[in-house]
Amino acid sequence: MPLRTIVGLGRLWIRVLAGKVYNLAGIPGIVRDCDYSSIACDARIKVRAKEMFTIINVNGLDVYFHRLTGTIDGVGLGATSSCSLEKVRESAQILEPSSLPHHTFQK
Repeated sequence: MPLRTIVGLGRLWIRVLAGKVYNLAGIPGIVRDCDYSSIACDARIKVRAKEMFTIINVNGLDVYFHRLTGTIDGVGLGATSSCSLEKVRESAQILEPSSLPHHTFQK
């Protein structure tokens, strides 16, 4: 096995071990600001580290992670979201019980 491969495997093993120790200690992961897009999946991802939250935007949906704990604090719609008020209203329509296919109405 070439020396380069052995060194690479050693570094990988150290990174895995460090990740396990960090997880055991409850230390949140570190992310950097970046933009990524995938043509194959039609995905657009943006990562932004702000003062209180790390915000990960996936196709217009913002996911807020608390900076110190790494826990999800909430979600919201980003400025580039294609979601409109009409689409939200359509998705939130409540069907009457009599219009449901499995419902039988008795008086």
